Amino acid sequence: MIPAFVNLVAAGVIQPAVVGAKCATEPVFFGLVPWYHYLSVDPATCDIKDFNVLGGGVSSSLPFILMAVLDDVLRIAGMIAVGYVIYGGIQYVVSQGEPDKTAKAQSTILNAIIGLAVALIAVGAVSFVGGKLGTK
Repeated sequence: MIPAFVNLVAAGVIQPAVVGAKCATEPVFFGLVPWYHYLSVDPATCDIKDFNVLGGGVSSSLPFILMAVLDDVLRIAGMIAVGYVIYGGIQYVVSQGEPDKTAKAQSTILNAIIGLAVALIAVGAVSFVGGKLGTK
């Protein structure tokens, strides 16, 4: 199990990302952040501080957890959109000039590019809002 993890790190599939100011690193898999990414971190000990999901008079950590999960979902949507661009390109090449197949391939590529643009803009917005919320 450990050699497989080391191989994934060496291949760049899992990359370390800084949690807090001078904290240890957290594993990032395909650019996906863990659920606790936007929570407040104590720079000295790298511990999560003020973790409170239910609220109870104190600010809740639930919006931060939802931000991290939404960030991951949008990144996965972007990866799927890239896959559809590749799929549409293969459809286009295989269509061999048949008008119906070519039109369908072009439609697939166009829709995938629109989806990719929406996902990229949404990931940027979520990261921006999550970063602003994290600096209470």
